[in-house]
Amino acid sequence: MDDVAASREEAETALRQGDWASVSAGLRWFQGNAEGPTDFGLVVEQLRYPNLVPMKIAARTLVRRYGAVGLSEVIKYLVSDDIEANAHEQIFGVLEELYMEEDIPVRDALLSMIADERYVQLWPVVTEILGEPRLAQGLQGVLKPQ
Repeated sequence: MDDVAASREEAETALRQGDWASVSAGLRWFQGNAEGPTDFGLVVEQLRYPNLVPMKIAARTLVRRYGAVGLSEVIKYLVSDDIEANAHEQIFGVLEELYMEEDIPVRDALLSMIADERYVQLWPVVTEILGEPRLAQGLQGVLKPQ
């Protein structure tokens, strides 16, 4: 299902409905329109939704709309105790897709986090992620359709 809410009001209502299809439709609206701290908070909450579809849309939205700040929230969730192994793989796959297929500068965001004291607690994880072969330098956009 690729439904998208038509407005902010519809998107917020969809998030409150709670079923995965509605939440996904609401998140798809935020994927193209999220801005500011209120929207950021709403999307971050959905990272912990108990279904992979909304979870992946939330991760994608945070990185695309909020850059390093959004990526830091995704990483915090990746290393949290309440993430399941399958979700970990799926969300990490989203980061790889954004980098290699959508030409989103995920690696640059990770490097900026290493240089920013606000993310000092995440530095070991960020360093580990930077070592992942599919996020290697030079691979950004390599699979993007021409």
